[in-house]
Amino acid sequence: MTNVLSWKRNRPRLKGAVVLARRPGENGFVGLIETSLFMNWSPTRVRFWWTDIIRDAAFGITIDVDGMRDAEAHARHCRAKHPNWEITVWDAHDENLPISIDWNAWAEADDKYSHRNPTFAMRE
Repeated sequence: MTNVLSWKRNRPRLKGAVVLARRPGENGFVGLIETSLFMNWSPTRVRFWWTDIIRDAAFGITIDVDGMRDAEAHARHCRAKHPNWEITVWDAHDENLPISIDWNAWAEADDKYSHRNPTFAMRE
């Protein structure tokens, strides 16, 4: 995980997206999260789909990772499964994002679950 930690620390405002849902009759949001085996919902964590260009000079490859596109694909699937939920995709750094993501904890996370799913709190 050391290489991932240094990679994240070098990109403090990494672009990306999150998927939030409001269930009928609830005021707050839940975040779509990724566990080791499946996707689920959490009131305190949200999956961060990051956007970046990954280059590997040794292999001569470039991979364009589009977090917004990936988040939209997951949101479409979730909307089909939960048609009465309000499911939205947000730019993770949108000033109107209704949650506050703990980017410092995310940057320091050294386990797979926390690396994928930073913690959040509802904004007041």
